[in-house]
Amino acid sequence: MAKKPFKSKTIWLGLLTSIVSVAAAKFPEASAFIDDHWNIVGAILGGIIIVLRGLTKRPLQLISE
Repeated sequence: MAKKPFKSKTIWLGLLTSIVSVAAAKFPEASAFIDDHWNIVGAILGGIIIVLRGLTKRPLQLISE
């Protein structure tokens, strides 16, 4: 049985990543931090994606049946 997209941790991670990107564009301090630590931010994000992929057992249901 598929699950709704709003229950997907991967979808929430994507949304959080988008919010951080917008914040970095709006706030120079956040942008400077990400620029200075891009390798750490990327490694953490990549690790979280790998863990979430390993935990994924059900597909998303995008269309109501």
